[in-house]
Amino acid sequence: MKPTMVTAFSNQKVWWKCSNGHSWKAKICERTIEEKGCTVCESEYQSVFPQLAISFYARMKGLQTLLNSDSVIGLPLETYIPDEKLAIESGYGTDDIEIVKDHICKARGINLIKLPYKTRETETEYALKLKQTLRNVHIFISSDVDEDVAFIRNRFYEWRKSQ
Repeated sequence: MKPTMVTAFSNQKVWWKCSNGHSWKAKICERTIEEKGCTVCESEYQSVFPQLAISFYARMKGLQTLLNSDSVIGLPLETYIPDEKLAIESGYGTDDIEIVKDHICKARGINLIKLPYKTRETETEYALKLKQTLRNVHIFISSDVDEDVAFIRNRFYEWRKSQ
């Protein structure tokens, strides 16, 4: 099949291959009109978006973050901001692990916040929720959320291309 044989609005499904070698099947209009990209790369991005957003906002305030580190409590904390003694997690482990994490964090004076990233939630909705959570612990971020999300997404894809 040649590009001259279809239109950008076509509902015909074809195979696509991204620059990272992932293959997926999608409608032509999803790629041309809706501008949807590689489903594998997008899934990878969505899985790390909460950590990227937390790190992005922490850096705006000059704060360091540790990602998936077990050096603080002996169990991995998804995102930890040492200067604030603040851990933020977007996912959940087993109930037993979460109980232990809560207990250790309380004992060490670490504020552990669960901020789940829901499957139907947009990046912008999560970023707004994150900024409100940070505000609740006196970390105030003044920025345009849509620009923040676009920047985070672009940086991820730039990094992905370099791998």
